[in-house]
Amino acid sequence: MRRERNVARFVLALLWALVAGSAATAQECAVPEDRAAVEAAMARIDGIGALAWPGWTAAPPVLLRSGDADCLLGHPAPPAEFVVVGPGAARLDGHVLPVPAATAFEVGGVWSVAVPARAELQAFVDEHLGLGVVVLDAALYTRTLLHEAFHAFQMTTMGGPAGVPEFGRAASLADVASHAGFDAAQTAQGEALFEALMAPTAGEAVAAVERFLRSRDDWRSAAPEGAAALELQLEWLEGTARYVDVLLALIPAPEPLGRSGEAWSQLLAQVREPSSVASGARDRYAALGAAQAFVLDRLHPGWRARAIPGGASLESLLRAVVDGVAGVPRLLRSMELRTVVLDELRWRVAVADRPEHWAQGLQDVDLFGSIDGVWFVFPEDVEAPFWMLGAAVPLDIAFVDAAGRVLAIRTMPTCDAAPCPTYQPDRPYRSALETLAGRLVARGPSGRLTAP
Repeated sequence: MRRERNVARFVLALLWALVAGSAATAQECAVPEDRAAVEAAMARIDGIGALAWPGWTAAPPVLLRSGDADCLLGHPAPPAEFVVVGPGAARLDGHVLPVPAATAFEVGGVWSVAVPARAELQAFVDEHLGLGVVVLDAALYTRTLLHEAFHAFQMTTMGGPAGVPEFGRAASLADVASHAGFDAAQTAQGEALFEALMAPTAGEAVAAVERFLRSRDDWRSAAPEGAAALELQLEWLEGTARYVDVLLALIPAPEPLGRSGEAWSQLLAQVREPSSVASGARDRYAALGAAQAFVLDRLHPGWRARAIPGGASLESLLRAVVDGVAGVPRLLRSMELRTVVLDELRWRVAVADRPEHWAQGLQDVDLFGSIDGVWFVFPEDVEAPFWMLGAAVPLDIAFVDAAGRVLAIRTMPTCDAAPCPTYQPDRPYRSALETLAGRLVARGPSGRLTAP
């Protein structure tokens, strides 16, 4: 009996040692603060990733390099060389990747985030860029995780590197970045994109995009052969990832990343002066690509699916907007597009100059995309009132006489059932401009509307 009790004690002690050893190993898999940062970033993707990109609903596994080991977190089936050390965690003595860089990497057939612990990544950045050039605070470390997680999503969606779109035979980044006109060209392109992001009207935004595209075309006429293919691919790959990490930083769920708007302000500064990007030419293209993505958010609703998985370059989507073949609400596509000037601002409008267009107007339109509104043009002075039955959003309307003078401005709330209020000036008018509520009343235009 005593011998059996001793054996039982030995077995219990052995089990306790194994459990304790397993718990210790799990703790040693990575520094708790780094694991917490990874888990918080991945939870952000699980919670709001689809707001940043359609279909991005699940976070990838993370290969966290920490000390002399790799910690694989959230992998559905860790490779055999990893030892499971706790729920959702497996450890490998040594490292899968030879350098402590942040990247997307395929682990056991699953595209994953490979990232060093924050202190180790900071040391790697300091070694390659210089001490203190980039300070990897908690918010930037989280954005790095989100950025690389989106690369993993790109690879998963496109079927790996072979599925990443190519836009021709690409020049090397070193050849392009060392060209004599590189800095000046990027400054001109960045300034145009900055103006597009800040534009008060869609018409001004489209005009700025046209300047960006002209600057691109001018640069490529002198740039190394293959520069266009390189730029389009880098902006598709890195620009969309930068767009996503900035966008997710702006969404306060469960809390914002860093100081309010810091990620956005940093992006704007880098777009306006690309040479200020300390981490090199690749990240310059990431900033310019992200800027194009945010412009597309405004001018081309639904653009994201055309880029991923569609494979369209961001630049080609902007060219489609300028050409009027994208970004125009479906119900208004039969109308001519014109640019009018009101209060020295360009307004891009769909022209309603026929009875069927007058009846349509902005009825059932809630996303304006690349237009500012509808310009109703009549062959003679009229006194017909407007009403809002069937309108999806409140509107402002400016009534204009034959000489282009603004006669009156009205704000028109939506109306769900007749009879609805009617709106008209106190005298006949020749045309009327409808746009989103607040855009005309807030500005209070009192000058002329012209159609160059």
